[in-house]
Amino acid sequence: MRTFYKVLVIFALLPLLTGLSGCQNNQKNTLSVDNAAYTALDSQRRLEVISPQSRHDLYRYFSEINYTWNTVMQGVPAVIVEKFPDDFHELAAGSERKKIFFLTLLPMILLVNEEIDSERTALLEIFSRHDRNEPLNARETEQISAAAHYTKVKSDPLTDRRARLLLLNRFNKIPPSLALAQAASESAYGTSRFARLGNNLFGEMVFTASAEGIMPLNRQEGEKHRARTFPTLIDSLRAYIRNLNTHPAYQELRQIRAEIQMRGEDVRGMELARGLLLYSTRKEAYVDDIRAIIRANNLPKHTAKASLRQEEMSSSFPVENIPPQASRQFYGRDLLSQN
Repeated sequence: MRTFYKVLVIFALLPLLTGLSGCQNNQKNTLSVDNAAYTALDSQRRLEVISPQSRHDLYRYFSEINYTWNTVMQGVPAVIVEKFPDDFHELAAGSERKKIFFLTLLPMILLVNEEIDSERTALLEIFSRHDRNEPLNARETEQISAAAHYTKVKSDPLTDRRARLLLLNRFNKIPPSLALAQAASESAYGTSRFARLGNNLFGEMVFTASAEGIMPLNRQEGEKHRARTFPTLIDSLRAYIRNLNTHPAYQELRQIRAEIQMRGEDVRGMELARGLLLYSTRKEAYVDDIRAIIRANNLPKHTAKASLRQEEMSSSFPVENIPPQASRQFYGRDLLSQN
């Protein structure tokens, strides 16, 4: 039995998106994979949550499950790494650190995108039934209302077609190549102070004096912003994707994505990067840097067609029991109460 990290094995997909705040929102994120109960969706797959104690443990774990940069196209394991090991920053800068960094985050990006797909499909079905004048139950109307709140759509998507289109555009995936490149840039490949102390991969900030967070070392006197802290890496990824999908600063990104999808084409990180001009004060230079990371690491080749493995439970890892009261929230609703 492997004892160099704790691991949680669950027969389920991740729950659907939870109401996390974007970088300009001061709402505290209280969600964590450690205290989460998971609800199965259409199918079951092996989901493992690990906390490697060292970079050697992380590398050894990936080797044992045959997950390398060269095997990505054979299927990506559904694994959540709660945080980078404390000694990850000691790994020499270069291709090896980059590969381990990308391998760590790719499964979680695919999981979050799968959550979005599942919820989007459910919303489309509800809209279709409503348009056929079929009655909706209380849970379905609550789901629409909660989705509108999550995506910051003020009108009722059931009756307002423009609001519906806006909601669906904001319930949309982010290409893994773009997410990986931004995480690499913002977190120095997982070695930045914010990433190490707060699982903050994307430099997201909170701006009120009372907000919890990490004080930037170069913060000027009188400024109040702090770096957000997250319980786990996947919480940071969820917040980042919600930020791109809902914040006014990234309206252009969402418009670019919508136009590409209307043409029936695949959304690619290189194209979507054009919508990141306001992500950094460096603007065009920042966009150029993100594209350079995508090109230099050949991220489209490795991630464009990447998908999660479909496999049966077959693990010798110790299993943690999750108490029923530790239910995960989706839009603030108890998942267990939906049954």
